[in-house]
Amino acid sequence: MRIVLGIVGALIAIVLVTGIIAVLVGRRLPERHTATVTRDIPVPLSRVASIVRDIEAQPSWRAGLKRIVVTERPAGALRYVEHGSNGEIPFVFREVVPDREFTSVIDTDALPFGGEWTFTLTPLDSARTQVTIREDGVVRSALFRFVSTYIMGHTRTIDGYLDDLAAAAPR
Repeated sequence: MRIVLGIVGALIAIVLVTGIIAVLVGRRLPERHTATVTRDIPVPLSRVASIVRDIEAQPSWRAGLKRIVVTERPAGALRYVEHGSNGEIPFVFREVVPDREFTSVIDTDALPFGGEWTFTLTPLDSARTQVTIREDGVVRSALFRFVSTYIMGHTRTIDGYLDDLAAAAPR
């Protein structure tokens, strides 16, 4: 029994020390970051733009996204809440340049993360579109900064979105 308690105690100590180190390292990391990923999608610009623009259809093609609830349609924008693997996240979405540039901004400071995504679509030819997503993000929690920098990476969500977009576009 002592051996089991010793092992459990050692594991708890390791977890605590690791957590403390992660927080201390995370406190030294900047809250803000920029990450950019570009992907060529073998689909015409108009098709890619229509998929990006159709926020309400995203649960049908984005992994981990259960549903989207539109809360408001102010002029030139769309306010909605994503319900998915990251919980409930409110956004404001705008089409800045028709068929070419879109922005999606997390619409709260209450989460441990936030920021803005800028989607830039560039036609490569009549059948291919280059999609660039730039994330200007903020990670408020020191522990989350450590995790997003050293474990997940700042481009993980962008990469997942682009993977799902590339799979959905040819449909």
